[in-house]
Amino acid sequence: MTLLLNLSYTLTTFFYSVKNLKYFRLISLFLTLFLSLVGILSIGLNYVYLNAMYGKVYMILAFIPYLIFGVLACVFQAVKGHKDRIPLILAMVFIPSTFLTQEGVGGSLFLGMAYFVNYLERSHREEVVKMVSLFSESYSPLYKERYENRTSYKEFQKAYRLLQFIDPKDFTLLDEKIIGHRDFKNGFRDKRIVRQFAIKGVIGKTTVTDYLLTKPLRLSRLGRKVI
Repeated sequence: MTLLLNLSYTLTTFFYSVKNLKYFRLISLFLTLFLSLVGILSIGLNYVYLNAMYGKVYMILAFIPYLIFGVLACVFQAVKGHKDRIPLILAMVFIPSTFLTQEGVGGSLFLGMAYFVNYLERSHREEVVKMVSLFSESYSPLYKERYENRTSYKEFQKAYRLLQFIDPKDFTLLDEKIIGHRDFKNGFRDKRIVRQFAIKGVIGKTTVTDYLLTKPLRLSRLGRKVI
């Protein structure tokens, strides 16, 4: 039992140390860049082979509609402020044609691995920042209420337990926006805070959202908030 507790403590310290977050970020950036370059080169070879097999006329007629749709969709999402959806649109435009050659399939796999590596690192970093933003005494707007509810919800218990391994002084609040939404159907006003943090020694910024709830936020299958 003591061995398991020591192992758990060591792993938690390793994964939630700000120093290691810096290394995770660097490794993620390197792997994402490397895998993306290999994937792009492979997909480029895919189009070269398709051009050699079918000719330029076929390539233009077959792929121009996809490109037009992709450009318009990306511009629309950028104007609407949903830049995170642009990679998905590009994937929908380019990936179907990659299954026509081995190089294309390989390129898609490399790009998928690049996305997965980036997703893992970003999700873990956002989890750490969210703990600081939502539960630390330094940054949480509802610290007292959430701290009092820590024994009632296992999500809060986990957050405060892991927060012991994190120093809020290593985090800097860069930007904060309060977003309000009026739900006329249910007759209440929904307000949330979107914050942007910088972590000491970690490249880039991290954005998290606080829904200003004193209970854990859960999402139903339809995407509606359930408290």
